Amino acid sequence: MPLRPQTGTEAWPACAAGHALLFPSCHLRARPSIMQHSPASSRRGVSAVLQALLLALLASLALSACTIFEKQPIQVPPRQPDSPVHAPATPAPPVRGPLTSADQAFAARNYAAAITLYGQAARNTALPLEQRRIAWQRLAEAALLVNQATAALDAVNGWRQMEPRAVANADWQTLCIKTLRAMPDSQPKSDQLQALQRDSASPPRLQAMAGVSLAAISWRMADLQNAYARLAQLAASYPGQLADLEATLYDELQTMPPSNGESLLLLIPQEQHRQFPATIILLEKARRLKSYDPAQAAQIAQYLQGAVANTALLAAVLGGGAAVPPAAASGGVAIAVPLSGPYGNIGWKIVRGAGIARDALARQGVTMVVEAIDTEQPDWLDKLRALPETITVVGGPLRADRIQALDTANLSHRFAFFAFANGIGVGTMQEGRDAWRFFSSPQDQVRTLVDFARSQFNVSSVGILTPEDDFSQRMTQLFEQEARARGMAVSVTMPYPASDRNAWYDVAGRFLQAGEVQAVFMPAGFDHAEIMLPNFIYHQRRDLLFLGPSIWGQALSRNRNIVERDFQRAAFPWAWRMDAPGAASRELAQQLQATGGGAPDLWAAIGYDFVRFMHAVGQVPSPIDATFLNHRLTASSIEWSMAPIHYDAAGRASQQLFIFRPTRQGYVLFDAPAGTAAPAPTESDNSGEGAPHGEAAQPAPAGGQPQ
Repeated sequence: MPLRPQTGTEAWPACAAGHALLFPSCHLRARPSIMQHSPASSRRGVSAVLQALLLALLASLALSACTIFEKQPIQVPPRQPDSPVHAPATPAPPVRGPLTSADQAFAARNYAAAITLYGQAARNTALPLEQRRIAWQRLAEAALLVNQATAALDAVNGWRQMEPRAVANADWQTLCIKTLRAMPDSQPKSDQLQALQRDSASPPRLQAMAGVSLAAISWRMADLQNAYARLAQLAASYPGQLADLEATLYDELQTMPPSNGESLLLLIPQEQHRQFPATIILLEKARRLKSYDPAQAAQIAQYLQGAVANTALLAAVLGGGAAVPPAAASGGVAIAVPLSGPYGNIGWKIVRGAGIARDALARQGVTMVVEAIDTEQPDWLDKLRALPETITVVGGPLRADRIQALDTANLSHRFAFFAFANGIGVGTMQEGRDAWRFFSSPQDQVRTLVDFARSQFNVSSVGILTPEDDFSQRMTQLFEQEARARGMAVSVTMPYPASDRNAWYDVAGRFLQAGEVQAVFMPAGFDHAEIMLPNFIYHQRRDLLFLGPSIWGQALSRNRNIVERDFQRAAFPWAWRMDAPGAASRELAQQLQATGGGAPDLWAAIGYDFVRFMHAVGQVPSPIDATFLNHRLTASSIEWSMAPIHYDAAGRASQQLFIFRPTRQGYVLFDAPAGTAAPAPTESDNSGEGAPHGEAAQPAPAGGQPQ
């Protein structure tokens, strides 16, 4: 929001205080009424007084440009030590006279003293203009080196006030953008950048660089669609400033975690990867790879040859090194998941996992194209249709209503869709014919629990204690069918009032009196289990085995204040094991850590395993032949990072889930053979926050996918 000086008069312009010096279009005007009603004989005297006042106000306004940022501390993200970023320019040879002491302090890295001495010289009106200009510039550079962005902004404005034509100076332009970049992202900062970009008095180079920094704010706020649209538009609007666009974007990338760049890159079509901004994202990726994967870095360098306008930047970042010819493409996939909105965090985890798999294949000499599509955007189906013909496999969607949209869009003949959902049965779509599943189903959960109870505890009779919501009733029906099919008696099935928790002690007592059981299936969320289960302990039935659905794992991703002894014989299924011993799990964890993607979880594993599994399946021809694809699915295998998925001859997926036990810190692998001995510890999975895959406490239709 533009800020006005609070003076109580009308002598100030309706422009932001910080813009008055940066933009010549902002002028101070005296109130006409003062001039009109002054006697003619005193008009010249008043004019002189006003001129003096205006000069004083203009000087104070230079200082006010920084005050909009003083309400919060300056936080400049640290740069990586090996980053060839654009550090403040090396000072010119020392100017003899008043700047000598300041230059010596700067050279000695005594920046506090340098700031004081340069400030004294810059404000010394007796010095030549050139020396003062140098003092303002070096004052700003010294302030940036010690994260004093407000002092740097004062210096930038001081230079501009002293030398109005500084806006045409390339050094001033670079320093201005660098100073604004050091400010915390905020609305006033966005306003400054927007004004710089839109002001017709700003040179094109300054407008272009301001536009990049403005797009970077959207990028850091995870509004990647908007960031990409802005950057692409800048390249089209400022073709003559492409090298400066590249340098500015490269500097902005140093303030972001590597995963941000990887995420945006997956939004950009493969055929545009030799265009801005993809070229600079790849350049930054190559810089990071140089230290631990020089072969892939060299491959990217070869790919970027002739595609980067700023050849000096390309040489500074990558330097020498033998070029490795790019590998031949062997197909590709699209990932269609929410990348914005309430489930955007889950979608980005899947996309990052897919990117790690793509890079792992690249190290083996295989180029696997991965395109990302945000299903929360209204044109997501159009973007699917616009994919290159070489992409015929799509991972996703995640949500039930998006799966249903595919049924009416008539795209199943062109693409093989592998939904990251627990069911396909929406509309006329049939699993194994119109779409496939790359996720566990409710049937997988109950089958895993029944097998576990029978094989590990020899359970022959079970009871079901359930609230009356749709999800719990559906899980009850599936469990009854699976248990009876495996020769297990379902002795008791009892509903209970979900809202009257004071009655649950009596509910447990009536349940135990209704029939003899060895195990209890409770298909509700863990918030029910942590209250209901101890009621059985109070009734002296610590011998029972308690079974729950996968949604327990979502709640247990956060620490729970439970009595662990009460849950020694409680079990639930889940598809992700943090301490899985395989090489695939280790690579996923290591690469996520190396790229700043955080700890691995189920969602990252889904993206990672999907890309690698589809590479094993091979190219799927279009139109889709379900019989051919089902044969390829049954014949293909990989080392899984999550619980393995298998396909039958009809293309139906099944997943043999892991069994876990709740703890105060999350959950651990259930070690049934050791009885009540503590299982090997495993870290909690943080993937369950807001999980939309149908194992939610209040599921929606079509297998529980959110609408």
